[in-house]
Amino acid sequence: MSYRLSPLTLRRTPARLAIYQKLLADPSATWTVADTAAELTVNSSVETVRATLYVLAEDGILRARPHGQCLEFVLRSDGAARLRWILNQWTNGAPAICA
Repeated sequence: MSYRLSPLTLRRTPARLAIYQKLLADPSATWTVADTAAELTVNSSVETVRATLYVLAEDGILRARPHGQCLEFVLRSDGAARLRWILNQWTNGAPAICA
């Protein structure tokens, strides 16, 4: 199985790896840029988190919805499978561990 995704979604970086794992750890959660950035254990800028969440929304992995002055992001039902597929491609099937 493969998916048609943005090259930015597929480019592996420590920050993206951590963000994808964070989203998959709690697939029913609602995320904001600030919340996600604050919870990451890797050194990542708010702008990196923002760009990653927006690209995932553009690719249909996340659903973005307005909330006050910001957007909230929710993992779509098929988005979890797509993120797992990306992580599997990055790690060749080995568990992806991000400290």
